[in-house]
Amino acid sequence: GRPADALVFHRQSLELHEKNRSAEGIAGDQANMASAYVDLGQYGSTLDLFAKALEYFRGAGNRLNEAIVLGQMADAYRAFGQPTRSLEYSRQALAISREIGQRQLEANQLVQIGNAHNDLGQSAEAQKTFRQALALNRKIGSRPGEANALMRLANAQSAAGQYASAIENYQLSLRILRATNQRWHETIALSGLARAQLERKQLAEATRNGELALIAAQEVGSPDLQWQAWETLADVAEARGNVEQAIFLRKQAVNAIQSLRAGAVSLDKELQRTMLGNKEHVYRELADGMIARGRLAEAEQVMAM
Repeated sequence: GRPADALVFHRQSLELHEKNRSAEGIAGDQANMASAYVDLGQYGSTLDLFAKALEYFRGAGNRLNEAIVLGQMADAYRAFGQPTRSLEYSRQALAISREIGQRQLEANQLVQIGNAHNDLGQSAEAQKTFRQALALNRKIGSRPGEANALMRLANAQSAAGQYASAIENYQLSLRILRATNQRWHETIALSGLARAQLERKQLAEATRNGELALIAAQEVGSPDLQWQAWETLADVAEARGNVEQAIFLRKQAVNAIQSLRAGAVSLDKELQRTMLGNKEHVYRELADGMIARGRLAEAEQVMAM
């Protein structure tokens, strides 16, 4: 759950593999570095690194690592706001996982497929897929996998307005995530729990879990998780009638999104556009809040970003 630390080790590993001329090791390091860059919101060289790794593993007939890289690419395209592309790569990875009998990788790809369906607004299909992943993780005894599937199922339930079920599954997930030290996924679960509690008007609980999500997001160093936590806290402040606090919190969310945009400048224009797609409302809501307070010049600056 600490991609910046992971990136240091991957770079050290790459140096050793380059020194020893290990093509397989280099390819693995390239894919792992690209995955860490995605988590850190530093998107620039990710697609090139993934492409090199995938080409090597396919050429070498290494089906396991091919599937792993395809799954990592699915995660990247989801971050780029392209769930359909993500779904394509996840399905390829799932087929290979089943072909080679890699059950944990199969469960992971079911989660990725469910994520893509949820992003596409297909909550029922997402829930069905997450339940398959949950059953498989329980069958193979993977507690971290079980927690992740529960958390993703809660995401889909929340998206469908099933907030009571979502809250229950977030809480079940968090117990396992904390017991297994899964800080990254704990961050996502806390943020989702806070959002569901906000929808249920449980403002004190939403504030507490939103603040915990923010602390965790800053700890793992993810601008993507940070903007979501800031935005949830802004929505809670707004629900409490504290407009000035909501403006301040949304400014922090926008700063985190701007960091993501800076990390995406070398991507093609379409990927930059779709990456911003689910975040544009934050700019509008910040500008609306400023307009309501008579801060027109600031609002204009926000909308010009």
